Amino acid sequence: MSVTSQNQSSQYLGNPGDCPGAARSSPSNPFEKQALVITHRLEYKSPEELVKTLEGTVDFERAEQSFLYVHGIRECDCEEIQRQLKAVALRFAVRFTFEDSLNAAILRIMAGPERGMVSSELLTEIRRKIASIPGHSRHSIFSVGATLFRVPGVRSKEGDQGLRPDTRLGREAWASLIIEVGCPEIQNLLKFDAEWWLLNSEGRTRFVIIAKIGRNPFSLRIEGWKMCPPTTGNGRDLWIPKCIQDFDIDSTGVVSSPLGSTELRIPYNCLFDRSSPTPQPIIFTFPELSSFARGMFEVLQ
Repeated sequence: MSVTSQNQSSQYLGNPGDCPGAARSSPSNPFEKQALVITHRLEYKSPEELVKTLEGTVDFERAEQSFLYVHGIRECDCEEIQRQLKAVALRFAVRFTFEDSLNAAILRIMAGPERGMVSSELLTEIRRKIASIPGHSRHSIFSVGATLFRVPGVRSKEGDQGLRPDTRLGREAWASLIIEVGCPEIQNLLKFDAEWWLLNSEGRTRFVIIAKIGRNPFSLRIEGWKMCPPTTGNGRDLWIPKCIQDFDIDSTGVVSSPLGSTELRIPYNCLFDRSSPTPQPIIFTFPELSSFARGMFEVLQ
């Protein structure tokens, strides 16, 4: 089945705390845009054949990332695929995005320790800062790992890491913050992941961090994404997913920002559902970002 593009840009109608998400009757715009530029494609036949293909794709010695578009696959196949990926020690390397209306999935594949280390350490630092907010502790927010979040009967997606506030209960509870990790070579594909979360979560995921780590020499780029009003309007209250902060960190730890960001700031109401008399944001300064990056570079030598 061919994947057609949509001319209309991804838009959000309403207030940022009450996002209706993408139209459920039509394919997800970010999924379609990402699928259009993926060159590796496969017709799904069985979990065994898919896992065999992935075994020939993943190089454990390298941190390169690739995307695979799979047609003819359904979300109900995911459990058996995951079981077989675990059997060959590949489950950690694969993240799934399913689009039921297209009977298709996109697999994001990244071997090596980079994904796990960067996402886990960044998550730990965010939780540490949350615990320092008056009235909060490490139990105020929980890690969700690489959970498959569902828009039932429509689409679903896994992130690398995520956090959900303690007010959201149950295994199906969505994360308010998602972290996605990749390599610089596929940065244009990763932005569609950020758009997917913000447009399809119905306002439940309110902040997405994209971290892109490169080697030879080491580098780290961090982006913060959220729903924002457009720069130009036509009288309607339109909101769009947007990169609002960016940070490029070189191998020596020097931090710069093409957007002119002065700190990584995660708003309080992007993490929590309850209001607070002291809604303190989570802030990472340039020195903190530099220290974090240099720590990652040393570990990954």
